[in-house]
Order: sequence, then C-alpha cells, then structure tokens
Amino acid sequence: MTTGRETPAGCCDRDHRGPLLYFAVGGLVGAAAAFPLVAAIPISADPNPLGYLLVLIGVPIGGVMYRLRSRHWPIDRTARTRQIRASLATLLLPGTIAVLTRMQAEGAGLTLVGALVSASVVVGIFVAGRRRGRKEP
Repeated sequence: MTTGRETPAGCCDRDHRGPLLYFAVGGLVGAAAAFPLVAAIPISADPNPLGYLLVLIGVPIGGVMYRLRSRHWPIDRTARTRQIRASLATLLLPGTIAVLTRMQAEGAGLTLVGALVSASVVVGIFVAGRRRGRKEP
C-alpha cells in the first residue's frame, strides 16, 4: 500500500536531494572540533582519544541532522537500495587496504582505521533514513 507520503514507484533517483551535504558538513565539524585535541600532540606521544572519536562521530551526527531536517519529507522507496549499495561500496575500503598491505606491519593498523571510518560512514548512511526532498526545478 502506498500512502500520500511515499514517492511513486517509477520516480527517477535524481529527483531527490540526499544527505551527502549533511555527511560532509558533519564530518568537517567533527574534524574541526577534534583539531585542537589531536594537532598539538604527535601520535607517538599519548594522544587524546576523544579527538579521534569526534572525527568518527561527525558523519553519523550529519545523518541525524539530515533526519531531523527531512522528517516531514516524503519517503523515497528507492532510497534503501541506494543506501545498501553505498554501504557495500564504503565497506570495500578496509578490504582494499587489507589486500594492498597484505596485513603485514602497519597493514593491520591501516585496515583497522579504514574499518572504523567505513563503519562510521555506514552508520551515518542508515541513520539518515529514507526520506528525500524534491529538487526544485
């Protein structure tokens, strides 16, 4: 059953605004907030883990901002498919790092960092929800 709040089945994907700008802004705000906590201290010293955490939670916060902004917009039935495809593409990052570094020496650490960043982006993608606003012609 379709309600008045859902988009028609044949609707074009490009007719909708998605949360990409909100992810970017959330990530940049998280990085800007983290900069004073991590910039003055080299990684070899005892860095503040809160700074690195702020960078990782920036994208999910952008997803929450998008969800709040779009709560009255119509549901896009094609959004879930695009979210799954984007999440799978995002999760290829740590796999690619693991293959290229062969998990030797720093490879395990790089793979772990890539997995954390990918997980952060995937959480942001799914937190954003399925509502999409129509682009103005």
